[in-house]
Amino acid sequence: MFGLISFSKSLAITLIIVFLLQIRVGNSTLEEKAMFWIHDSYIMAPVQKAAEGAVLMIRDSWNALTKNINTKYADSVKRENQPGFRDVKIHFDRSKAYLEEQARKAAEQLQENSEGSEEL
Repeated sequence: MFGLISFSKSLAITLIIVFLLQIRVGNSTLEEKAMFWIHDSYIMAPVQKAAEGAVLMIRDSWNALTKNINTKYADSVKRENQPGFRDVKIHFDRSKAYLEEQARKAAEQLQENSEGSEEL
């Protein structure tokens, strides 16, 4: 029951803050003024630099980790069993009779086309 009451209080406070931030002062709302202050304050420049550095560190660490895992995996598994290199080894071959029939039809079509062009 305490969780439900806590959730209700949090929801009510959030809605009140959101509604208060929509009050227009001059040409902009309080929300716009707060976002402008947060974005352009001198305190945020070092925080932004630290966040960019953290993102680069996470990206480089992730790339190194996945490269290491992929290399160890690739070394332990045969290439034909690795994802992306698998061959299902199902091959469909046409019967000799079908191929001969298609060749005969193509020859007849070619002969009809050549006879039609001679008549013009």
